[in-house]
Amino acid sequence: KVKKSVPVLQSISASELQGKVFAATYYAVNEMIPEGYTVIAAPPKTGKSWLMLDMCLRVAKGEKFLGFDTNQSDTLYLALEDGDKFEQERLNIVCPEETPENCRFVFSGTVPLAEGFLFQLDAIIKKYPKTKLVVIDTLNYVQHRQSKGESAYQCDSRTGRDIKDYADANGIAIVVVTHTTKMIHAEDELSNVSGTNGVTAPADAIVVLKKEKRTDTNAQMFIVGRKVRMSTHDINFNAQTCMWEYNG
Repeated sequence: KVKKSVPVLQSISASELQGKVFAATYYAVNEMIPEGYTVIAAPPKTGKSWLMLDMCLRVAKGEKFLGFDTNQSDTLYLALEDGDKFEQERLNIVCPEETPENCRFVFSGTVPLAEGFLFQLDAIIKKYPKTKLVVIDTLNYVQHRQSKGESAYQCDSRTGRDIKDYADANGIAIVVVTHTTKMIHAEDELSNVSGTNGVTAPADAIVVLKKEKRTDTNAQMFIVGRKVRMSTHDINFNAQTCMWEYNG
């Protein structure tokens, strides 16, 4: 017996769908960071936070990032693993000149999604409506906690879906930073992302950094997703500038 509260499904013809007009998809970084939900994964202590800081600064200034064009906007970097003193030291290294006013930071105070994180985020977005790029570093600070009777996949998927739904509804790009696993799956880069497939399943783009050895300065950056083309790029960490550079 069907419940009266179940909504009636609405269909649309192929020709009607073709005739609909949608706003162009925003890309914070062309070919890499689209509007919606992006996952960036790398092993611990391999320079991913340096990479995220540089990306936020480049987008805020409208400058190229790793050789890719950016679309200038306000940016918000939730640097939840680092305090303001440490981030200031990083900022002075990568951006010794005058820093952009439209790149903002949050260092603490966030709560998990189930406790109202998206309300916290929405308050900042409403205060600074030109913000189009948000970086959450790292995902574990805000993700849903597994509830009784819920599988790990369901919990991870719920996290990704909630973040994606908010990003889509507001036309912004939200990047979540996470780690890769100790087990390396050479045949499938997505299998290296920490957590279940529920983390990456809702994602519009996934970026995975991989090094052969932790001491290497060179890394491969693998990009895949529904809004980006699959590609692999060689990048290098410049120890003098503490910035990642595009090799090809």
